[in-house]
Amino acid sequence: MEVWVLWHIPPGGDKLSDYSLIGLYSSRDAAVAAVERLKDKPGFRDSPGVIDDTDDAGFFLEPYLLDQDHWAEGFRAEDS
Repeated sequence: MEVWVLWHIPPGGDKLSDYSLIGLYSSRDAAVAAVERLKDKPGFRDSPGVIDDTDDAGFFLEPYLLDQDHWAEGFRAEDS
């Protein structure tokens, strides 16, 4: 099963801790409807669009498959 994850990335947001997880949605259309409801709210109105290849701030939508391992190879923290 696929769900859609909706994030908001503020201008200058370059770390995951800068991102805001908005929610998980059953379809892309439901996630886009959430963008429409939220884009004029404080914290979102400065970058209200959906991110594409030319943007680095705004709402970011991505499909995510349930019941699958997404870190199957493990991970290694990078030195700061």
